[in-house]
Amino acid sequence: EFILFLDADDFLLKGWKRVIDKALEKDFDVGYFTRSKQEPSKMDILDSMIGFPCALLKNMAGILDKIYKRKFILDKKIRFNENIINGEDELFNIEVILKTNNWLFIEQIIYFYRQNNLSASHTFNEKFIVSNDLFLKEFKQMLLGCGCLSKEQINEYLDYCFLSSIYILLIRIYAIKDKKERNNKLSLLERKDFCSFLENYRVNPKFGQRLNKVAVLLKSRKYNSIFRYMKLRRIVKVVIGMVKR
Repeated sequence: EFILFLDADDFLLKGWKRVIDKALEKDFDVGYFTRSKQEPSKMDILDSMIGFPCALLKNMAGILDKIYKRKFILDKKIRFNENIINGEDELFNIEVILKTNNWLFIEQIIYFYRQNNLSASHTFNEKFIVSNDLFLKEFKQMLLGCGCLSKEQINEYLDYCFLSSIYILLIRIYAIKDKKERNNKLSLLERKDFCSFLENYRVNPKFGQRLNKVAVLLKSRKYNSIFRYMKLRRIVKVVIGMVKR
């Protein structure tokens, strides 16, 4: 009756079945496992799934910390697009929240995600460009068809996801070990739609410091500065992780 996703290299925490059994005493179309004690609105959830840094909740784009009512998924014809290799889970969850007003926040974590730097989301793949175009097209259709968002909200979401997709492409290019090949792949950033977007882009505080900084550097074609910035962010992340241990 319900669907729960689990990656082969991750695991469920002790007591997970007890948590789920208790949650199933209530009626819901989708349940979110979280430590948050907030009572978010649909817009709060959507902001988080899209990835706004200022969102009330932490990023909720993934499918691995949620439980879905199978009948709801089937009745609403919600499916993964198998032609999308990055962000297919985000689209799935966005479609879910746009099609329901019956969700449940379960204030416990049952899932342990094992970070893997060799995963598809951290490596370069030529198929990313086509996949990303398809993602943005499907995302736009979802927003326009939901009937619950203003034109301004839709444009802001589209701009954020477009800029994020350029940043993700940069991360994947940065992951290429061979310097010559990496520099050659930078030509992918010279696409007409990318250049047009960056030329007209205006800093948006809601998009966060990282994306705004990268957008400014991209507009000036300062790719080496971007890579240095990425390297510095990675070092800081590692140091913070070590301190927390």
